[in-house]
Amino acid sequence: MRNFLYILLLCLIIPAVCFGAPTYYYVNATGGGLVDGSNWTNAFNYTEWEKSVAAIPTGGATNDTYYFVKGSQTYTLTGDFATAGDGIATLPNYIIGVTAETTAEPPTSADYAYGDDRPLITDATNAYVFEFDNYWIIKNIRMEGSDTYCIKADADSEFNNCYAMNDGAATRYGIQTTNGKIIDCESVSTNGNALRVSTGSRILYCYLHDSPVGIEATVNDQVMCASNVIDTCLVGINFDADAINNIVVSNTIWNDNKADAGSIGINAGTGCYGWVIAHNTISGFETPIVFGDTSSASGYMDYNNIYDCTNAATNYPAGPNDKAVDPEFADAAGGNFSLNATSDLINTGIDLLGT
Repeated sequence: MRNFLYILLLCLIIPAVCFGAPTYYYVNATGGGLVDGSNWTNAFNYTEWEKSVAAIPTGGATNDTYYFVKGSQTYTLTGDFATAGDGIATLPNYIIGVTAETTAEPPTSADYAYGDDRPLITDATNAYVFEFDNYWIIKNIRMEGSDTYCIKADADSEFNNCYAMNDGAATRYGIQTTNGKIIDCESVSTNGNALRVSTGSRILYCYLHDSPVGIEATVNDQVMCASNVIDTCLVGINFDADAINNIVVSNTIWNDNKADAGSIGINAGTGCYGWVIAHNTISGFETPIVFGDTSSASGYMDYNNIYDCTNAATNYPAGPNDKAVDPEFADAAGGNFSLNATSDLINTGIDLLGT
């Protein structure tokens, strides 16, 4: 009887301990061996990878991680690669691009792929999407597409070190998220918006370029845009409704021609209040900042540099430390926005250290 109780107790304890343990899957473009994703030798191919992701349950705590490599070919979508399956806050699901040379199981951050080594996903002009639901973390991938968006993940998801290029019709997006994070990514949408975000999203250290709109925020509350470079976008950041408690700090927003009709550095929305707009450099626009009404005075706005714009900012309460000087970018037209040593913007911000 004692042995039976002991075995029963083990059966009850072991699942509790093991629940939520991460499951690692391995993917390459052609697959291998048993094609069950259990290791690199038996890696999923594209079709089996898609089936596995689609099988993740809504609201599930599966904590799945998919490692995939660039390989000798791209991953060409045969339809929408989409799932309603979720992670949860403590157990997100991951898709991580790693270098083709790695044999590690599981790979570590030392195996992460960068630049052209990142795996490339394409819709081959068929207008398909790469889409995930809540609590997904997507790292180290490239996506080229033409549908409504290239890559999308919903609430509390994160993109890191990703590249997206959408060459589809107007209003289409490179990367889209709701209440998510987009960190250290590059995105371009030749006829639409490089990024499309909504309430609570965080956009940090991104390079967004050559798009009609750099960042489009639809439901605008508590969005943070910090330390991004927005290069040659007709509208740098667009908040298109009531905008509340948003933070726009330390961004470089540059357009190549201030004669572009309707070009705006920051379009701050209507009925807006609670802003922080500070330490931004805005250069080369018809109008640098537009507030839709005078409620814009509710917030903190200072230490911005506005240079080489046709019009003055609209309803913007200039801060006492604002500047209007040539930032002296090393080579803005070539995409190098570092400052020359003689720039008047060096060491002119808030002295947080009190030195």
